Amino acid sequence: MKKKILLFAAVALSINCQSQELVNMHGKPELYLDQQGKAFLKNIDEAFDLYPPTTEFSFQRKQALLLFDAVAHNTFYDKTSHLKDFATMRAGKVLVDLGKPFENGVRLYKIYNDGFIIRTKGLTFAVDLNSRAGTIVSEEVMSQLVNHCAGLFITHNHSDHYDLKVVDMFKSQGKPVYAIDEFRPDDPDIIHCYPPVPGKSRDLDAALGGTSMKVRIFPGHQGDLQDNNYVFYLPEGYTVAHIGDQFLDNDMEWIDHVHEEVDIDVLIMECWINQEPRAIAGYGPKLIVSGHENEMGHTIDHREAFWLTYLKMEEVYKVQTPHVIMGWGEWFTYRK
Repeated sequence: MKKKILLFAAVALSINCQSQELVNMHGKPELYLDQQGKAFLKNIDEAFDLYPPTTEFSFQRKQALLLFDAVAHNTFYDKTSHLKDFATMRAGKVLVDLGKPFENGVRLYKIYNDGFIIRTKGLTFAVDLNSRAGTIVSEEVMSQLVNHCAGLFITHNHSDHYDLKVVDMFKSQGKPVYAIDEFRPDDPDIIHCYPPVPGKSRDLDAALGGTSMKVRIFPGHQGDLQDNNYVFYLPEGYTVAHIGDQFLDNDMEWIDHVHEEVDIDVLIMECWINQEPRAIAGYGPKLIVSGHENEMGHTIDHREAFWLTYLKMEEVYKVQTPHVIMGWGEWFTYRK
């Protein structure tokens, strides 16, 4: 615990530390951007803490997330440690919360991109947990997150949804990894569970430590790739769906009827989902949690921005289902 706290403090210092003296940055654009990034990320972190995720509109939160876009979409920061320091520091705050008792509801932690940790009183597990091989969240902090999780689920075979280092962390602890058939097909330690019949779901009893959890899996796709649409039946009576990067017109016919087969409390949905209003109606969730904003490694037009999520949710599609938009290292608790 002492090591964890010291690491968290060191990373926080690297993000928040500002020079106590003004530095002449005229003619030094890289130094200017370096200092600007630190100032922006410091304010973003403070805003995340002061104005936590909510289903109610918050101008302060929206401004903080849009300011984060300004950093994540500036390619200058691709060659610095600013975003890794920020992500690691925010993941450190998740670690602190995971170490506290949790009694009621389901808590959803957004770590990076579409990687989430799902927690109830008696069970904690991860879906698409990813650190981009330590380039976004440090391996040391990621290993501590894995320590809290009873297992890992992978939706599809894209490297922003799996991380081989994270997978091996789970395997080295003897914790199960459930995945589509296309992921490491010859690895006997991976539990492959893509439904065998097109358009038809299958049920799975996932063994997570001393807990058995029913999972209903729909055979989705992202283009030609298999994409497990997981519906987790949590022991405390909640249902949470994580659908990865579901995106295929041919799947929409069965998606239209998902709500007739399962009653979903929370849908973790990528922010650029195919035919958004139709998909939301098909899954029929009580709450939407958006994912996939600011996936690093792409050109800026393909990183997906929070401002664009807000635009689609609020102005284009006018989504009526309660929804939560979260940044890296934030969490939201859903209760019935």
